Amino acid sequence: NETDGTEAEHVPSKQFKGLHLQESKQKIPKEGNQIQAIVPKNHSNTFLNVLHEGHVYHIENFNVQTRTDSYRPVQHEYLMFIRWDTIVRGSSEAHLEIPKYNFDFVEFNRIRLLPKENQNLQDAYGTLEGVSKLIFRKGLTLKEIFLKNSSGTEMKVNFWENAIQLIDNLITCATSVPVLVVTSLTVRSYYDQYFLNSTSATQIYVNMEIPEVLALQNSSTFKERNISMLQGSSSVKRNMKERSLRNRKTLLQIVQLLLNAESVGQVFTCKAIIYDIVHDYAPFYKSCTKIDCRKKVIDKVDHYWCNNCNNKIPSPDARYQLKALIQDDTESTLITIFGDEAEELLKHPASELEKLIESENGIQTVKSIIDKIIGVSIVFEIKISQYNIQTQGRYDFTANKVFQVDHKLDSHQIQEQIEQQLGLPRTEAQIRQTGSCDGDI
Repeated sequence: NETDGTEAEHVPSKQFKGLHLQESKQKIPKEGNQIQAIVPKNHSNTFLNVLHEGHVYHIENFNVQTRTDSYRPVQHEYLMFIRWDTIVRGSSEAHLEIPKYNFDFVEFNRIRLLPKENQNLQDAYGTLEGVSKLIFRKGLTLKEIFLKNSSGTEMKVNFWENAIQLIDNLITCATSVPVLVVTSLTVRSYYDQYFLNSTSATQIYVNMEIPEVLALQNSSTFKERNISMLQGSSSVKRNMKERSLRNRKTLLQIVQLLLNAESVGQVFTCKAIIYDIVHDYAPFYKSCTKIDCRKKVIDKVDHYWCNNCNNKIPSPDARYQLKALIQDDTESTLITIFGDEAEELLKHPASELEKLIESENGIQTVKSIIDKIIGVSIVFEIKISQYNIQTQGRYDFTANKVFQVDHKLDSHQIQEQIEQQLGLPRTEAQIRQTGSCDGDI
């Protein structure tokens, strides 16, 4: 599960992004051409009926405050605060010097370069490439969409709770695949995978006549399709395939990274063959039944005890702890595969093998089942730990995730790497093939 930044994020007060307000009476420092205006809830009926996005207004008698909130819809250190006696008049004159919209677009390829302390909400635009089904997570609902830019790079945007209606309305009204502008988003990452989250200020604009959108519509990556083809795209499948290719390294490259203490917490994937199973250890252990614990429990004769939870465990679970020797063309190492990941490889629940081991010749039977994965090529996701740095990888790594090898995806990646090294341009067919290689759309 995504544990950081996966909850619906709320920006306090009503936000007007793209609404340009003419300065009057009180001087606002001119550090940008956009400023956030807040209408207090108790005055919302008075002012929100006369304020409309894209219109120009003459405003008198408002307050200016220094920003103290966590997120900023626009890059300005001050905000306007509308008072009960603020005067708002629509301007009848044309103001061509004031652009109707001004977005702060995040570049998909450079999103990881944003400062971690960045408080400014970001905007994004791209061709709509996929829409997930409704997902339930941590008591909240969300839908995922995938946007693709002109270079073929995709970015996931999570729409939480009330923002889901924006997507549903879009799907209902649109007939062909649109180019979207999505505003007021927070940047989040999970295991080095970057994505965007909606906020209460998020809005969607469809096929806007702005230079960025027009350029994308005229690029080689844009292809006319019926929007019904995108609905219910397998977001889990798409995410897993992208994750299996992320930060791909050889085993030797990963081992060499252990010389740098700053590698702690970094996540890499590598493709390797399981060439042996270490049977010196039992392939599973009795674990705590709490999902957020799963630590080994102690047999107290009449009951089991979890030191981590400081609690009695009436009936512990059997949980895999499989140790395998893996190798690629550069290096070999020991890796431990726990729980669901080991079950994914063995296709047998740990509880099943636990019962089987008690039968006649059960130990040999269990070993035979486990040994069937010897010779199998697997993609392993490895997160560098402090323990790995301290031991310089002499002992073992832990597999965060295991993936079946997708030879089609691998061949695409190898081809792209060769083209990048040779400086060859990608053809339109290659860009489209890479962008839709999962077959979901």
